[in-house]
Amino acid sequence: LELSIDGGGTVIAEDDKTILVMGPQFASSADQVFRVGDPSTTASTITITDDATAASIGAARDLRILIPTSLAMVWDTSVTAPVFGGSGAARLAATVSYPDSRTLVIDVTADFVSAEVLTISGLKFKDFTTPSGPDSLQLIVSVTGAVSNTDAKTITIGGVASLTSAS
Repeated sequence: LELSIDGGGTVIAEDDKTILVMGPQFASSADQVFRVGDPSTTASTITITDDATAASIGAARDLRILIPTSLAMVWDTSVTAPVFGGSGAARLAATVSYPDSRTLVIDVTADFVSAEVLTISGLKFKDFTTPSGPDSLQLIVSVTGAVSNTDAKTITIGGVASLTSAS
């Protein structure tokens, strides 16, 4: 942190402490763009890396990945066995569930260790109904249901292109 009192940005003091961002990191492999009316479409691979200092993903709280209401799409709930990779894969049940069309639940069967990595591929989105976004998926690892992190990549749903001719 820096202290400036003249309004001009001249720094007169700096804090000697470090601010750490705690909690799992969460990122899809790419920004994603869909079109209204697209069929069920495979999502980019998701990578979740637990905190390097204090692991927070554990058997007492399942992982949840939410599609925010600002995106006009839902999970394709026919996908119940995505491909899990990374060292964290051994700490999960083989199948996922969906308590509603916007929430994916991954059953964590054993506590992660610090900096453990999980990759998830083979998930799908569907029902792209109206242009929306950009926005990002949200990760929940807390028992309170608070969002723990937001995907570093975005999702956008664009309109359908049309072409008309006078003759």
